[in-house]
Amino acid sequence: MAQNTSHGRNARLFSRLRSTCHQAPPHVGPVPPPRPLPRLPSGSRRAGLAAAVPQPESWGAAPTSRPFRAAWSRVKPAARASPGPCRVKECHMSAFVPKVSMQISGYMDECQLLHFPCVSCDHSIWAVYVLETYHPGAVIRILACSANPYSPNPPAEVRWEILWSERPTKVNASQARQFKPCIKQINFPTNLIRLEVNSSLLDYYTELDAVVLHGVKDKPVLSLKTSLIDMNDIEDDAYEEKNGCGMDNLNKKFSSAVLREGPNNGYFDKLPYELIQLILNHLTLPDLCRLAQTCKLLSQHCCDPLQYIHLNLQPYWAKLNDTSLEFLQARCTLVQWLNLSWTGNRGFISVTGFSRFLKVCGSELVRLELSCSHFLNETCLEVISEMCPNLQALNLSSCDKLPPQAFNHISKLCSLKRLVLYRTKVEQTALLSILNFCSELQHLSLGSCVMIEDYDVIASMIGAKCKKLRTLDLWRCKNITENGIAELASGCPLLEELDLGWCPTLQSSTGCFTRLARQLPNLQKLFLTANRSVCDTDIEELACNCTRLQQLDILGTRMVSPASLRKLLESCKDLSLLDVSFCSQIDNRAVLELNASFPKVFIKKSFTQ
Repeated sequence: MAQNTSHGRNARLFSRLRSTCHQAPPHVGPVPPPRPLPRLPSGSRRAGLAAAVPQPESWGAAPTSRPFRAAWSRVKPAARASPGPCRVKECHMSAFVPKVSMQISGYMDECQLLHFPCVSCDHSIWAVYVLETYHPGAVIRILACSANPYSPNPPAEVRWEILWSERPTKVNASQARQFKPCIKQINFPTNLIRLEVNSSLLDYYTELDAVVLHGVKDKPVLSLKTSLIDMNDIEDDAYEEKNGCGMDNLNKKFSSAVLREGPNNGYFDKLPYELIQLILNHLTLPDLCRLAQTCKLLSQHCCDPLQYIHLNLQPYWAKLNDTSLEFLQARCTLVQWLNLSWTGNRGFISVTGFSRFLKVCGSELVRLELSCSHFLNETCLEVISEMCPNLQALNLSSCDKLPPQAFNHISKLCSLKRLVLYRTKVEQTALLSILNFCSELQHLSLGSCVMIEDYDVIASMIGAKCKKLRTLDLWRCKNITENGIAELASGCPLLEELDLGWCPTLQSSTGCFTRLARQLPNLQKLFLTANRSVCDTDIEELACNCTRLQQLDILGTRMVSPASLRKLLESCKDLSLLDVSFCSQIDNRAVLELNASFPKVFIKKSFTQ
């Protein structure tokens, strides 16, 4: 059984995601998790003819993680032609996206959507099976796109249709399963399927082994017994028209022109203005649009800029466009937190529309989430740097189409405290400039930034300029050495969270991990994923010096014994997560014994071993 070893860091991701999904709006920076959720690379089984999921490094992703992993296998065409639908030869993944979605009080459950893979294929498809190998139950929504990603001339109008949707559920059985939901019939074939994933109820990260797509080369001739127009589509469209669910309708209903004259306001004018505002704060954005039609009093409240201080537009990514931003513009003059993650792809939002919106609404912005927003270009970052002088948090994770020179504009945002550049094309020169001018940084994510030539130089600059740094993500930094770690440890004594997962150039024999333990006593989360050189000496140093440790990931090491882990657990009273998956000296019996002695600690050992 081949093992996919290209995966790293999920513990921290899910810890943060769980917190983000179930708590009030977080402060700038990571939120402590109510329950730890680890990560691990498992050996996944191949099942059936499947359009497979590629290696994680080819996906777009969230700023701090790999939310689920997947095994890659190519699909081979069927040996013989058979009547009926045939399975497509091959499919590709694109845009495995975002991590953190901002949880904003009063917004719909879709705010908790965490990440998505998009599966494209050569031929149109009509059915979907998802092979969930590891901790199933995370898929909560499946969508189909009317646009053909292979077409040289994309259509002017792109439609996303929900095929299946359900709230997050906890699946008791952890065994692999073939998830075959009853999907809605649609009146168009599709080449692009999107799965949306929420792992907040799982004990561990999920793994999708493959996605099986059933399709045909040409659209089949419908029988006379088959309705040419699906009545469900008509009902859904009628419902949207009636209730104003479509984004265009919502935009129009914000206009005062649709208000009807009427003296009766339901005695709402007897309530204090602030109380009505508090009540309306619990409504979703579509509900505010609908309520604005009822009477002038409630319209005034629904259009009050105070209702839009925290605005999360990520759940509406499929329909948000320039017109939407234009209609919201007058109501967002006081917006402080804005989440536009996942939005604007395929031309829905233009550079002009985004720039016009920020020029009106950017002056009060404190936090801006733009994860996997592929409409961004250098002009957009220039506008952000000029129009958002108060910005403290900027998330550009997986914006891999931004040109390297665009990142130079970030250095103008001197008030930044949180910066996420995960999986971007930021280059060393631009990053050095950012670190030099943004000395207030407390949270920095540089994971999987492949354009950086020398991470030791970056680590040295971080140690010299970012004295207030508390969390640092260096996941998959290919060339950082013990020299960079020494500069980092001596210059950032306040560090509480450090991710060095999948950094192959770090070796325990150089003393780099010992130095970290001795010079960073405030460490609460340390991820040394897939570093096979971590040994008992390193664990004992952590036990002696980092007594505030809460999470430790040493997945994949061969040199740590149960005895050193017991010392760690005895010394670190706050430890809540210990991931020892694929640690050859730690067998299931040792894990059971440690669990019995330390029942409050979640000790994770892969069940596939």
